Amino acid sequence: VRDDMLMLEIKRLFASHDNALRTTRMKQSKLYRIKKDNIWGGGQLPYGYTTEDKKLTPDKEESKWVKKMFKWYYDGKPIIWIKQQLDTNNVIARRGGLFSTGSIMRLFKNTHYIGQYKHTDRESGEVIELNCPPIVDEKIWNKIQEKISKNQERHKQTAKTKNFYLIRHLLY
Repeated sequence: VRDDMLMLEIKRLFASHDNALRTTRMKQSKLYRIKKDNIWGGGQLPYGYTTEDKKLTPDKEESKWVKKMFKWYYDGKPIIWIKQQLDTNNVIARRGGLFSTGSIMRLFKNTHYIGQYKHTDRESGEVIELNCPPIVDEKIWNKIQEKISKNQERHKQTAKTKNFYLIRHLLY
């Protein structure tokens, strides 16, 4: 009986080791294909994209709305106005509901829309730079990043003024 238990334990250890090897090889193979073939590594697709042959391609309907959102913000429309336009037209976000102002801001920061993104392997931490078809012109995307950056700097100020006053913090 003890010999049988010993053999079962040895078989279990070999099976466990074999499963670990198989898992590692599968992950390495997937990482290799992502690097070599520029395929989508999985996870939630960015709004405006779909996959064809495991590669990101613009979705006709969604990419139209992505372009509009970027254009509106570039033209100076506030985020809340953009959200209202999307809500009025029943544009549904990827997770099933209406867009929030936060999800619109995250969309503006996403580099997929200018045709580049990074895939990070969870285990090794390796970062792979990949390309996809752009939806938005890079000049527009860069201007929007500048605008967001300026807004964030302005948001951090304690007193919101149009002008900068040297003694502002000494008054209170």
